[in-house]
Amino acid sequence: MCPLMNTTSTLRTRRSSEDRQQEIVEAVLKLTAERGVESITTGLVADRLGLTQGAIFRHFPNKEALWVAVLEWLKIRLGDLFARREPDPLDELERIFLAYLRFIHEYPAMPRLVFSDTFHHTYPSLHVQVREMVADCETRLERLIREAVAVGQARSGHEAAAAKLLLASIQGLAFQSAILGLVQDPRALGPHLFSLWRTGLAHPHDVS
Repeated sequence: MCPLMNTTSTLRTRRSSEDRQQEIVEAVLKLTAERGVESITTGLVADRLGLTQGAIFRHFPNKEALWVAVLEWLKIRLGDLFARREPDPLDELERIFLAYLRFIHEYPAMPRLVFSDTFHHTYPSLHVQVREMVADCETRLERLIREAVAVGQARSGHEAAAAKLLLASIQGLAFQSAILGLVQDPRALGPHLFSLWRTGLAHPHDVS
């Protein structure tokens, strides 16, 4: 066999495998949004995709490996949200805040995963990863708030608390939307909440 043909065949096989894994992860996300973490089984995922459970296990040896892939998918997407786009720190904070709410609206599986006791107790190592992911988001927010303080856009001495408050607003809307169903679309409240948060962080002489 020609070496080039062999390489091409290998790449196609790898690409096909990656595509199938992505398809399985997306099915898990949709099912989690519909039914919650506790209801997810490999059989349910297989039925949704019209596959056998054996086909699922060819890509993920067990359910924990499947959740690892789902969590990795979420971490990558969250990392994309924090890719710097606005030079102004407060404008960047607003962009991230609103983008985060859009993400929650489009992927309600994320808050269902984050707020699931079953998930955290069943997979302690993944619980640690979720905790680190949330902590990293808070650190990134606090870094931008410190930038805002440095350029005179915000009061100093409240950076850590302000980051926690902004993240708590995201988490609160996520919980009310994906878990309780009290908020139909978290995106609608985003601009109002950020405006209140921004006013609280502003210098007293900047508040009209």
